[in-house]
Amino acid sequence: MGSLNLRLWLNKINEDGNLADRIILAELEANFINLQFATTHDWSRGRIKDEDYLRRLCEGVLILAVGSTTGVTHDEAAALLRRIRATGKLPDFPKPMLWCSAPLIARATWLRDIEARPDRNSSRS
Repeated sequence: MGSLNLRLWLNKINEDGNLADRIILAELEANFINLQFATTHDWSRGRIKDEDYLRRLCEGVLILAVGSTTGVTHDEAAALLRRIRATGKLPDFPKPMLWCSAPLIARATWLRDIEARPDRNSSRS
């Protein structure tokens, strides 16, 4: 599970002063990731129905957010959780962005080209 967007979001909450007292940022990040893994594990073992997976994951993330934040962040998470519970439906979320820079893409292409060279596996004398 990717954590770049999570880390950016948590850093923003912290900078905005919306992190609850006594919350340790690194531990909170680990808790969000563990929640994602645990929910995915339960789904993969058949403990969560396919049609309930995303709702259960979102509810878990929101419950953790409500308990670990204050201010606007807390209020928004609580309102979204109430709406999901009332309707049983998830809101439309924007598609996640792929954080990949042009130099990284160029390097990946270069490495692929090197691996594809016919002389790559030949022995040198």
